[in-house]
Amino acid sequence: MQTLNIAIPDALNDYVLQQVAEQGDTSAGEYVRSLIPTAQKEGTMRKLEAELLLGLHSGPGGPVPAGRSRRRIGRQCVRTSKSGTHRNREAGNESSCHHHAKGTAGPF
Repeated sequence: MQTLNIAIPDALNDYVLQQVAEQGDTSAGEYVRSLIPTAQKEGTMRKLEAELLLGLHSGPGGPVPAGRSRRRIGRQCVRTSKSGTHRNREAGNESSCHHHAKGTAGPF
């Protein structure tokens, strides 16, 4: 494990110590470590949102190739019993996996 030493203004240090006391952390370091995963998730969400907005503003969509549809649906299906019954995660219904029918690409 690495050690990180930082200098912060007194007002910020007071705030950190107040948060340590209020949240029950054992130290300022523990409090700061608890903030990092939250910051990572927020960064990931910002990147995802930016990518989604790029997609939305990229113009009109077109037809999805059949092979791509099958892969997408395949990721959504889970085997629910040894007998081979399947369930589509989005629909939540038994036997709703259209891609298992011979010769069909599914509803997409």
